[in-house]
Amino acid sequence: MTAGEKASGIEEASMAQIDVFFATNRNRLADTDGVANFGDLALPDVKGIAFGTATISNVNVDDPGSGQITKVQVMSFGDISAELAAQILASPERDIVIFIHGAANTFRDGLQRAAFNQNWVSQPPGRGVVFIVFSWPATSYELWNVLADLTDYRRDQSEARASGLHFVEFLRALYRFRAAIGRRRLTLLAHSMGNYVLGFGVEAGFLCVTMQLIRSFSKMSFSRQRTSHQTALRCQMVSDCPTYGN
Repeated sequence: MTAGEKASGIEEASMAQIDVFFATNRNRLADTDGVANFGDLALPDVKGIAFGTATISNVNVDDPGSGQITKVQVMSFGDISAELAAQILASPERDIVIFIHGAANTFRDGLQRAAFNQNWVSQPPGRGVVFIVFSWPATSYELWNVLADLTDYRRDQSEARASGLHFVEFLRALYRFRAAIGRRRLTLLAHSMGNYVLGFGVEAGFLCVTMQLIRSFSKMSFSRQRTSHQTALRCQMVSDCPTYGN
């Protein structure tokens, strides 16, 4: 391959159509132009998590805000269906990344950010990856009004806490396919307040059971030092937990 062909390939990859998978404990809204959508309230039942796929087009590797959502399909509720699992695991050479977005992200924001991250990580010389975004019910707000933002931030904290057990149920659903996942690297990426969701899940799950699920991950990545430190402390508390069976 010539240098020109390589450059052309990178250019094509920088603006891409990306398929991501999602799990969400948000309340279901009416479809928008035939595309499934979700709100900013946590479901009361941890067994009601929606699982599905989304397609985002025009994802620019240089622009985190890029991408248009063209398809969102809910495939199952309460568990990962065999059909969805087959799609997630269709490419043995691609590792799996679980992404928990931060505060001030709508459901659609979470999908776009997951698509951007997947595209960015997959750029040469990176490895091909599959992203599954866990979208918890953060709300949308502008980051300029200090008083209003504080209220919204506290509200998102409350929803993050309410989402802890939902996240544990999501991990349980994924854990059922651990044999099929095989030697793929499984990475957990939590951004900003997404660490609260993880941390509250570790606490509420209760500790040892949740830690058994988390041990499945090859790598855990925390962004933003303050929340990641709190989450790391929670995980450290259960580092001596025994390993349980199914």
